[in-house]
Amino acid sequence: MAVDDQALGGGKSRSAGALDAARAEEISAGVTSGTEAGLRAVLDVASSQPLDPAAVDALADLGSLDIDIGSFESLGDGVATVTAITGTPPATWSLLLVMKDGQWYLAQTEPA
Repeated sequence: MAVDDQALGGGKSRSAGALDAARAEEISAGVTSGTEAGLRAVLDVASSQPLDPAAVDALADLGSLDIDIGSFESLGDGVATVTAITGTPPATWSLLLVMKDGQWYLAQTEPA
């Protein structure tokens, strides 16, 4: 799981709350970890909410989730979007992030 930061400073306003490479790497690793604990560590989900084991396995099967932190766009109020490329075959996703306790968490994904 790599983080593509080639577009940093590419004309986008980067606030102090922008997604950094370390957190992007944590999100990538958690999503593809193949463990419920790894996934929960990066998801905006209540601890009481069950996760489908098949979903955990399917996300691990992606193989990689390469987040382009240069695509980070704040939508305000602790919400942002970023794009990512998944494994094989490659597909582009749009990730919706939410800020909780000073940390970005994955809230939603959809094909870009």
